Amino acid sequence: MQNQVILSLGSNKGEKLLQIKEAIAQIHLQIGTVIEVSPIYQSDSWGFESDDFYNCIVLIHTEKSPLKILSSIMVNMKPEQLILTSLALIMK
Repeated sequence: MQNQVILSLGSNKGEKLLQIKEAIAQIHLQIGTVIEVSPIYQSDSWGFESDDFYNCIVLIHTEKSPLKILSSIMVNMKPEQLILTSLALIMK
């Protein structure tokens, strides 16, 4: 069964734009077909001192379950990165 998944990506360290682009490429290779990517926008950090964040939303189609998606993201995420901020699954 094909699922629509919405991922919120964000980066606030180093080559922020490059990290987001690499994350989108890895999502496409390992999780599902990237259907649409929102514009990348810049936002202030909230509740702590930090560099500004770059953020975007990615819509994908996949056969994977939410648990398999999360597992794939966690296995492939470098310890110093915080890429995944939310996961929503829309069953169709």
